[in-house]
Amino acid sequence: MTQDVINRNRDIYIKEFNATGFPGANHIISYLDSHNFFEAHCNGHDRYPGGTANHSLWVLKFARESRVSILNKHPEKNISESDLVLACLLHDVCDCNPRHGVHGRRSWEILSQRIKGFTFSHNVLDAVNAHMHSTLYKGGPKSTKDSNSTKALLHYLVFDSDHRAIEYGGNIPFGTKPQTIDNDLVLKDNVNTILASDDAGGDYTEIIAYVTRFPQYRPSYILGHKTNGTWDIISVRNILNIGDGNITTQYLTDFEFNQANGFIIKKDDGTKKKRYPTRLAHTGFFTCFTIK
Repeated sequence: MTQDVINRNRDIYIKEFNATGFPGANHIISYLDSHNFFEAHCNGHDRYPGGTANHSLWVLKFARESRVSILNKHPEKNISESDLVLACLLHDVCDCNPRHGVHGRRSWEILSQRIKGFTFSHNVLDAVNAHMHSTLYKGGPKSTKDSNSTKALLHYLVFDSDHRAIEYGGNIPFGTKPQTIDNDLVLKDNVNTILASDDAGGDYTEIIAYVTRFPQYRPSYILGHKTNGTWDIISVRNILNIGDGNITTQYLTDFEFNQANGFIIKKDDGTKKKRYPTRLAHTGFFTCFTIK
């Protein structure tokens, strides 16, 4: 990331913090500057100079979109825009002062103890503290978009948007529905054309890729539409600490694919593994298929 982009992101941070209207917002910027936050990279993803701030801006973008969607249906729900800005833009603040310890807890410590001259609300601190988990700590309310708890709603927005931003960050094109692959692997328009087969002799007429940007950080999913109308779901992971870029595949027989909304759903309890598809960059993920 160029210095011009890093500087631009810093300017956006200043604008967002000032827009909260809270006195002392300049103390946050002073702390971030003194610890080179805007040059910092994330520890598990977006590992490039400026990655932390750039990722956090994506988190805010998605959280705002989700907030609008929730309030359009439930205007009675109280979701503070100012708290949303602070929680999203500072959830990874510990990346500028890395030390051993739980990631979210480290960010909570910095916001609650180290930034002098500014006081964060308990809702912001709780959302930051638990942003890597789907529920709040210590028996707090379940964090979903249907919750009536202000604290749980804020946590849901940060948690959900953080995961979406990990997939979408940077300039990678994306959509909200599954896309077929259109790179060097040419797909036929005729749905009856056999596109690929597996070792067991199964034939496939369509392939959909849910490809993560960070294959060593989380698995990708390859979906194969079989000639009998069912879908095979294959988890694909690039395990960097086993060999040299070793790609492992696993058929997920306990999940099924809902083509209508793009969800991968666990059969026994309906748990949704929503994924955000990107276009495939190379055919290395097709080790589970023989391409025709």
